[in-house]
Amino acid sequence: MVGRIRIIVGIVLVFIFTENVLASNVHTQNIDSTRAYNFYQKGSEFAKKREFDSARTFLNLAANSYKEEKLWDRFFDAVYQVSYLYSHQLKYDQSKFYLDSIQSNFNEEIRDDFKSANKYYSSHAWVNLNLSNFLQGEKWFFRSISIMDTNPHITVNNRLWTYYYLSVLYFRMGQNDQALK
Repeated sequence: MVGRIRIIVGIVLVFIFTENVLASNVHTQNIDSTRAYNFYQKGSEFAKKREFDSARTFLNLAANSYKEEKLWDRFFDAVYQVSYLYSHQLKYDQSKFYLDSIQSNFNEEIRDDFKSANKYYSSHAWVNLNLSNFLQGEKWFFRSISIMDTNPHITVNNRLWTYYYLSVLYFRMGQNDQALK
């Protein structure tokens, strides 16, 4: 009887070991994704408490983890959040520098169908609008508008926000007719 139990336990252990070896890559990615997600959540918690430096630290850790995993949509969302925190503090120069450095290094990774694409493009537009870089802001607003019909993640709020701030941009440029369209 004891011999049979040892054999059965041995067979079960072989199956478990084999299953773990086969799934190790998936498991590692899940652990990494969980780690990145935890960084993202921690950053969000700090942002809610208005502890912006800590929030940016954890969101950057999340972005770096997502980058390592090549989870680009999540990476760009974390980047957007960091940029948003700079903008929230009216640190538009820092926000623009951050976005520009990310764009120059990872421009080929962002795709128009990403959930984060509209936020990322709109961030560029918003920051340029607030720095009075109106032509650059307009370019980024049009980039955001160009994906609205094809990106499955675009909401009514995304559309309203984009068109509203495009109107603000035109108003600030003195193009009131364009602003009213």
